[in-house]
Order: sequence, then C-alpha cells, then structure tokens
Amino acid sequence: SGTGAGASGVGAGAGSGGGAGVASGNGDKASSVAARDVVLAAGVMTPLLRCLEANPQNLSLQRIGSWALSNLVEGQFQQQSGKAGTAANSSTGNNKSNGPGIDYQSSDEIDIKTLLPTLRRLLNTADAEVLSYTCWTLSHLCDGPSSHIAAVVTTTNPTALPGGLVPRLVELLLHLSWRVTKPALRTIGNIVCAECGDDGGASHNHGGE
Repeated sequence: SGTGAGASGVGAGAGSGGGAGVASGNGDKASSVAARDVVLAAGVMTPLLRCLEANPQNLSLQRIGSWALSNLVEGQFQQQSGKAGTAANSSTGNNKSNGPGIDYQSSDEIDIKTLLPTLRRLLNTADAEVLSYTCWTLSHLCDGPSSHIAAVVTTTNPTALPGGLVPRLVELLLHLSWRVTKPALRTIGNIVCAECGDDGGASHNHGGE
C-alpha cells in the first residue's frame, strides 16, 4: 500500500538518527518536533499499542506501527535535557524557540512500562523491517532516563532468562541485515554507556553515525 511504502521509505531516516521525518533545516525540525508533541499530548500511545496488539498477523500494520513508535520517541529525552538551556535563554530575552510557546511535556506521555510488552513482542518477530524500527525505538528510550534502561535490562518473569531484552539484542548483532544490527548495537551502547544514577540520559559519542 502507499502507506506501507512510506514507512519503508523512511527506514534510512530512522536508522541514521533522523527525526520524525527528514528535516531540511533547524526550523523544519523544530516544527516537526512541536507537531509530534501535539500528537503525543493527544494520547496517541495507548490506541497505537492496542492497534498493534490487536493485529499481530498484519505485517504491513506492524511495520508502520513500529516505524511510528520509533519516530514518536526519537529525540524526546535529549529535547527534555535541553530545556534548562531554553529556560536560561528565555530569562535573558534570547528565546529562539520556533514552537507555539506551549510545553506539552510530551515525554510524560511515554511510559516505558506500557511500551515494553509490545516492544518485547516486536523484538521477537522475524521481519527485518520491524526489528530495525523496534531496535531504534529501544535505542532512543535507552538514551533517556536511567529508569528506562533499568526496565529494559530487568526480567520481571521469573521463568524467563535474566537480562530483560538484552539477550535478544545480543542475538540481533548477528542478524544478516545491518539495518537490524546497527540499532541493536546502538541500544547496547546506550545501555553500557549510561552514567550510573544519572536520570538525564546516556552519555555517549555520536561521532560514529
């Protein structure tokens, strides 16, 4: 379908750390982020997850849904960590914000515990496209608060393997497609590079992108 092609067509953007869509400049990117915040504030996450869980056999929908999840969470927590600087600029009259001046607190709409069951299922699918988007989603989440990393590496089921989603991420390092191995590696990197007790975000070098 046309929508499916659209999701597939942005695979490179999602895989290279591009934002929600390919922005041509800072102004366009700021507008894109503001629009994404509005979508999150409208409560998109719950119905999106329900849609994915209700149609696990619909591969096209799973691809589009996992792509949407990746774009919804990308950059959210780096954006939050930069708010202090924005506030400082505002206090000195140097406010360069391109947004509408409304703080939707969009990261509050992203609950890792709500996302994990769906991400765990998607991470165990065979489709490379779904795996790629899912790994990028996890990479973005693990680039956020330490509580996200703790949730990803913790096993809540006593009968399951320890390490949460980490064993599966390690398996995916041997996947035949680099579109899967790259975000799997980035997720693992964000996990191991996180500063202990830091609730701001993982400390890492993006120079290798």
